[in-house]
Amino acid sequence: MASITFGANQVSSFALDEFNKNTRGLQRTTERLSSGLKVNKPADDAALFSVGNSLAIQRALGQQGVRNLSDGISATNIADAALGTLSSIVSQQKELAEQAANGVLTSDQRSALNSQAQALATEFNRIVSETEFNGTNLLDSSVKGITIDTGNGTDGTVEAEILGFGEVSSVTTGLGTYTPQVLSPSNQGLTTRYFVYDMDGDGADDIVTAGGEGQGGGNYIMSVSIYFGDSSGTLSEDYNDTRAGVMGGNFLGLSVLGLGVADLDGAKGIDIRVDFSATDDLLGVANDSIGIFNTTTQAYGLFTDNGTVFADISTTGSTTGDFNGDGIIDQVSLLGPGTLQVDIQDTVTTVTDAIDLSQDVISLTTATGAQDALTTLQESQDTIDLVRGRVGASISRLEAATEVTRQNYEAATNNLLDIDVAEEVGEQASLRIKQQAAAAVLAQANQIPQVAFQLLQGAL
Repeated sequence: MASITFGANQVSSFALDEFNKNTRGLQRTTERLSSGLKVNKPADDAALFSVGNSLAIQRALGQQGVRNLSDGISATNIADAALGTLSSIVSQQKELAEQAANGVLTSDQRSALNSQAQALATEFNRIVSETEFNGTNLLDSSVKGITIDTGNGTDGTVEAEILGFGEVSSVTTGLGTYTPQVLSPSNQGLTTRYFVYDMDGDGADDIVTAGGEGQGGGNYIMSVSIYFGDSSGTLSEDYNDTRAGVMGGNFLGLSVLGLGVADLDGAKGIDIRVDFSATDDLLGVANDSIGIFNTTTQAYGLFTDNGTVFADISTTGSTTGDFNGDGIIDQVSLLGPGTLQVDIQDTVTTVTDAIDLSQDVISLTTATGAQDALTTLQESQDTIDLVRGRVGASISRLEAATEVTRQNYEAATNNLLDIDVAEEVGEQASLRIKQQAAAAVLAQANQIPQVAFQLLQGAL
């Protein structure tokens, strides 16, 4: 039961608490409406304040990223405009070349056309060398593109292609110097013929040799060896097959008459045939042949086959081949009976990873030169079209990245930190009514001790 006392006024205290709570609520809603943010200090919401502060920093970086992307768009637009001018120049040059290719023109007329074409070529190369953005040449062959930071560090970079990223090509060139190695086929000390042929189809040429030697009395041997080329450029005797023969008298000599490839066994493999003659002091010359067949199972054998017709592709001098499959010509020569020397040409490989837009020299002083110029100019136009397509794609990508970067941060800020104005206004109105009600009640509650005093006066 409530009582009237001069002491603690519980009703007044409760009304005061409600008044203060509503007043604080009004202060917070006023702060939020003024700043537009849900959280203005850690006391409002410590977790949300921490997230919001981090987001604010990221948003600032993102805004700089948007400016970076705008710079990238500006740079690529400059490159695109320059490429458009280059394309226009090439079009004019092609018209001049087409005119100069006309057979009815005089040399003076072609000379005038050539002067105009050369002036355009000078301007073409000037544009290539001087198209810049903030000191960076955009069309130089060493500049493949530009890297734009969108505000997220290494995870937020955008590569804007101009001449091309990641296009690596290599060109291997022979130096004209050679690394020699000597081959000594087995059992071929007397005489040797050889040919160069890619026997195993691996892209590197192989060497097939044939020869023989006497063995005393009327005996002799005939031998065939194969040296397979490979990427290492080191040739070794991978195969040797030797056949023994007997003459009627004392062996005097042996000569390889022909050496080549033929289908000896009908197995559609690459087979080797050797025609040779052996001489003794009793029978004179005895002709024979050896066939070494290479079937699809890579099994080698030795047999006599005198009837097969084949082309002799052998030599006893020097010839060329590509023994390591690098596309550069090497050399091989017969040094003497049973000895060959292979010279592998030394090379240098040049790696390029960008396109050179500079225009090749053209001349319109002759009809033939004008025709050649048309081909050169078309190649130049094709290159410009390729690069311009890449630049256009880069511009589109940068514009898309700009929109995405801006929208992402705006959406995150709006969802996490921005207030709902209607909600806040409604909350403020509610708190103001409660505050006014609490103030009225507090005024009434403060009258309770006065009632006690009035009762005391009546009693006295």
